[in-house]
Amino acid sequence: MASHLTDDFANDLRIIVGVNPNLSSRKDRVLTPAEPMPQISSRSGSTDGNAVDKGITEVDYLTRKYHSKMLKTTDGLISFPAIKQITAIDNKGERFTLNFAEPKDPPPAPT
Repeated sequence: MASHLTDDFANDLRIIVGVNPNLSSRKDRVLTPAEPMPQISSRSGSTDGNAVDKGITEVDYLTRKYHSKMLKTTDGLISFPAIKQITAIDNKGERFTLNFAEPKDPPPAPT
């Protein structure tokens, strides 16, 4: 019944705007549902059992290591140190480190 109401409403709109309702051959199609996605593991990384479990937490921000190079905001007004290494633990309590590459200099701003 809902599709009948929708068709009547669409035809009424066509009449109001001056279009012959019999000229339109468009009918809404019913889409078939998509196949469900397979479950994705909560673990990422290697398949040899050394993957980090989800739920990463930094151990202590005071143990962070920084690159000597400072990062600047795009306007150049603020500088801050680039993080080199963070020590963290996962949900299983396994400790690991995240190592970050030294940032490159941004290209010069267009003049």
